Amino acid sequence: MLKHNLNIAIIGQPNSGKTSLFNKLTGSNQHVGNWAGVTVEKKEGKFSVGKQKINAIDLPGIYSLSTYTLEEKVTRNYLINERPNLILNIVDATNLERQLFLTMQLLFIGIPTILVLNMIDEVEEKGNKIDTKRLSELLGVQIVETVARDAKGIDNLKQKINEYLNNSTKNKEFKIPDDEANIIQTIRLFSKEFDNIDKFKDYKNWYALKFLEKDIEVSEEIKKHSTEVYGLLDLARKELTKSISTDLAIAIPDWIYGITRGIEAEVLKEFMRKKQVKEIVSNFLDLIALDKFFGVPVFFLVMFLLFQATFFVGDILIGYMENLLAFLSHFITYIPNKLIVSLLKDGIVGGVGNVLLLIPYIFIMFFLMSILDDSGYMSRAAFVMDRFMHKIGLHGKSFIPLIMGFGCNVPAIMAARTLESHEEKIKTILMVPFIACSARLPVFVLLSGAFFGKYGGISVFALYMIGILISILTGIILNKTVLKKKSDGLIMELPPYRTPHILNSITGTLPKIKHYFIKAGTIIFVASAILWVLSYFPVGVEFGGEHSLIGRLGKIISIIFIPLGFDWKMTVGLITGVVAKEVVISTLSVLYSASDSFTVVLPTLINPIIGFSYLAFILIYTPCLATIAVIKSETNSTKWAIISLVYSITLAWIVSFLISNVGGLIFKFISTSPH
Repeated sequence: MLKHNLNIAIIGQPNSGKTSLFNKLTGSNQHVGNWAGVTVEKKEGKFSVGKQKINAIDLPGIYSLSTYTLEEKVTRNYLINERPNLILNIVDATNLERQLFLTMQLLFIGIPTILVLNMIDEVEEKGNKIDTKRLSELLGVQIVETVARDAKGIDNLKQKINEYLNNSTKNKEFKIPDDEANIIQTIRLFSKEFDNIDKFKDYKNWYALKFLEKDIEVSEEIKKHSTEVYGLLDLARKELTKSISTDLAIAIPDWIYGITRGIEAEVLKEFMRKKQVKEIVSNFLDLIALDKFFGVPVFFLVMFLLFQATFFVGDILIGYMENLLAFLSHFITYIPNKLIVSLLKDGIVGGVGNVLLLIPYIFIMFFLMSILDDSGYMSRAAFVMDRFMHKIGLHGKSFIPLIMGFGCNVPAIMAARTLESHEEKIKTILMVPFIACSARLPVFVLLSGAFFGKYGGISVFALYMIGILISILTGIILNKTVLKKKSDGLIMELPPYRTPHILNSITGTLPKIKHYFIKAGTIIFVASAILWVLSYFPVGVEFGGEHSLIGRLGKIISIIFIPLGFDWKMTVGLITGVVAKEVVISTLSVLYSASDSFTVVLPTLINPIIGFSYLAFILIYTPCLATIAVIKSETNSTKWAIISLVYSITLAWIVSFLISNVGGLIFKFISTSPH
């Protein structure tokens, strides 16, 4: 008999292979979004076991069921409030003692659980073996051995899932060593107080464990539902603390680790222990990657090669996409109605096409970042950069999104979701837009070449440096004002180096591309249609000319930019550039239309100081609508999107004003001074 809405929660510690297993189970049938109210990534997928349809939730990687991080809070709330039918607890089989710490906490919840011993091949490579039968007896759960990256053990796992779902099997009671029995008795004694409270009775052992552990949220929740029960338990907890002379917040985790240590000793059979070539190579690589002198240069070299590869391959792919868009634009011209032709060609294809053209770069960048992450290098990179990032109140992990910003601000902002602290996420997200992305590069190159000729390269370099400086200053300002929070020390696991699995990286990248396309593409589509209307009407005027609605709007808004030396045409370029920075070039080429190329005309109408001021404004003000849309999505707040928009435009105006006026005075002084 088939059941409806069967939900399986996939949970495990970071680097346990949890997401690889999720990808193998669900394939491309998955959706990436955010958990309600927070910016933690939510991955859902579907797969079948026989005729039974199953929903799978890939919960964030966590080390425990505390609420020190958003990821832990999201996972805990899902398990307690949504109550999945089954838990797949993914465990890195090479480190049972630490990995089973989370498993023990899950067993107290009591939801049917299958323990998945992943990376079992690495255990065997070391000449070791895990007694899964004994481990199953100790924990009271079914166990499946897998190598998720190679899809080994997946069929066996599905068979076990089918058995659980059809039989509604419950976990057997896990066996606790005799010397620890008194703690279990205490937990059971505490849990009896929850028998008559509907909110707690189903997970009474877990609530008792967390109350003993002095979990703040659980304690407050119990107090809210019954002050009488809370008073009794709090008194008992204080008496217990006195009797053992140890803080229970430390004693309980120590007790759990004591059990996991004993379990590992009992089930792990070490037949041989010799240093393998892989371990020797890993140690050698870490000597370089983590060195205080070589670590940073190595990181920049890796990032340089990543961007070179991104643009090398991206340029090849983008050529095909440009040809496709050109063919589509040409095909549209055969439509008899000129209004529809203009809407589709100039508005929709012209606007949305910019989003499509970014997809190859974004896919390659995410794919290569996934390769680096799977290899184990990115954890080391974050560790190396942590010292510098602390100086501006950020975590070492914040450096990765900032570096990604040179490629595209959109995936860079999305990458900030890996940060544990809400304040650090917001700071990083607001810093990223000032990093010069690849969409700005063609504008910088073309206009710098027009204004500065052979010195254009210096202009482009200066713009990149200004962007980095403003990004850092923004982080410092936020850290000193609205987002005050001392950055936590970086304590992180350094996973072993592993050979990346190409197919897994592709599978993990595709949902992110889909997420980007839906979030950013819809905004661009609407904005492009609006800009087309403003450029086309009133009927009969030159498309995008001074008598069009966009031209009239440009003349009105240009009043604000008079102190900067920008005319209405330059202003319109800034307006259209909000959709995508490449649009600035096409806008200026239409508005400054002449017999010669507009890059030849521009230097005759605009002096180099105003030109550089204009480029600085393009650098600093909002990168594009897609960026604003993603800021709103990732912060789950319209407020931060508006703050980013207003702050960047205001800052761009101030910097451009200083360049135009102070720079203009210096230039005038130099040009008029006697030689």
